[in-house]
Amino acid sequence: MPANTAAYYPLIVSQIKRLAKDSVKISFTLPKGLEDIFTFYPGQYILIKLKYNKEYLYRNYSICSGPGEGISIAVKALPHGKVSRYLNEVLNEGDTVMVSAPRGSFILDESAQQIVLIGAGSGITPLISMYKYALAGAKTPILLYGNRNEDSMMFCEEVSEMEKTRTFLFFSGERKPDTFYGRIDATNLDLVTKTNPSILDANAFYICGPNDMIETTCRFLKGKGIAEENIHFERFTTSAETEGKAPQPDTNFSDNCHLTIRLDGETSHITIKPDSISLLENILKAGIDAPFSCKSGVCGSCRAKLKTGKVSVLANYALTPEELEQGYILTCKALAASAEISINYDA
Repeated sequence: MPANTAAYYPLIVSQIKRLAKDSVKISFTLPKGLEDIFTFYPGQYILIKLKYNKEYLYRNYSICSGPGEGISIAVKALPHGKVSRYLNEVLNEGDTVMVSAPRGSFILDESAQQIVLIGAGSGITPLISMYKYALAGAKTPILLYGNRNEDSMMFCEEVSEMEKTRTFLFFSGERKPDTFYGRIDATNLDLVTKTNPSILDANAFYICGPNDMIETTCRFLKGKGIAEENIHFERFTTSAETEGKAPQPDTNFSDNCHLTIRLDGETSHITIKPDSISLLENILKAGIDAPFSCKSGVCGSCRAKLKTGKVSVLANYALTPEELEQGYILTCKALAASAEISINYDA
């Protein structure tokens, strides 16, 4: 049974495990007949659809499962995060959650002979899945993992077991024996690779976490001669540096736009103005329950296929070159640039 990427399926929470004081691991029971739909590649994520104060909220969370472990996610509670706090503080075992099929292009290349995983904070989540799959493939990946301190570290048990292989821990808020003090930055990367030069012999690097860490690590690796095609990353946030690189919108279009939206098997039509409000914001203003999460062009939750018309794209941190070629856009970062536009969230 092929997965419908726009559909949500009711999954029962089978277990909630506390990972740290502000994070939990949530495991789901897969009903019979949905096993194929929830087959995933290590590194992918699922989208949670949650009704909160009479509105639907969407958030994506990376899968942290290994081979044969079903579907589990890890959620770190953010200070003002409606969904993340609900999942940490209110959700109970036995509750039902609406969940999408796995998606995302941040995927482990299981043919790579040596991989390095570099994560900070909750960025460890997809890397844990990659680590487990690599081990199952008789490979020993290298892990670089940064946190504020040991108490804030997610997957402490799993990481403790990893220390039997090649794991390097970084703590920015405390000094501990056999760890690096500070963040994963250029200075610490230079230190760890000088003392462990074989790290740079890997043919696949996977990076996940805060955007500044990702950009710093990518620059460092490229500076060490690592080919760009061997560096893979997934952003959880943007930074002022990347925001400043966004192109300017097309200012030649000034007429109203007739926008057609295909979502959950239904077609809607609205008229929007060519202003600085994104397609997504216009769609939400019209009362249409379109999926979104970050609204920053990072998570990919608002992805839709542009069927007809033209848009101005302000930013893209989520879509692959292949997806762009196929006509996909991030509606949170797309402005109307033609009189007729048709998009399909179901495609």
